[in-house]
Amino acid sequence: MGDERSWRVALVADRYVNPAPGGLDGLAVLAAAGWGVMQLPDDAYPAEVARLLLAEVVPASAGELREFLAAQPDPPALAAAEEPTG
Repeated sequence: MGDERSWRVALVADRYVNPAPGGLDGLAVLAAAGWGVMQLPDDAYPAEVARLLLAEVVPASAGELREFLAAQPDPPALAAAEEPTG
């Protein structure tokens, strides 16, 4: 039995993972809802550093995105809708 958060992952801006006092704690909300989180680089990061970090979670081209999407299984709700009835 795996960690269900691996099926639902939100890419979250740094300000929601490390909120200012009184700010929205997106990490707490997502964790309570059963979502996993991948933190995006802070806006203050130099572009070359951010690019390296984003390469781990963001496709570099439309072809790369299509390839990734094609390799993913159908969501359970979609798979159930496609099952023959009768």
